[in-house]
Amino acid sequence: MSVKFRKNGYTIDINTFTNPVEHWLDLQNELLTLISYMSDDYNFKPWQTANFLTELLPDIEDAKKMVTE
Repeated sequence: MSVKFRKNGYTIDINTFTNPVEHWLDLQNELLTLISYMSDDYNFKPWQTANFLTELLPDIEDAKKMVTE
């Protein structure tokens, strides 16, 4: 894994040993599932966060178009 920092952003490079688009989408969905199972302690609404992040995920075809190399 490596992290590349730019003036206005950063890139994390992770070798997935498989299709990186599918791996990334699976990882995001797993993280969102984990967040959605969190308790409502301290008035934290994890399902709202999970729903918001889910809406930001591209579908598989759009994600494949994001590959630059």
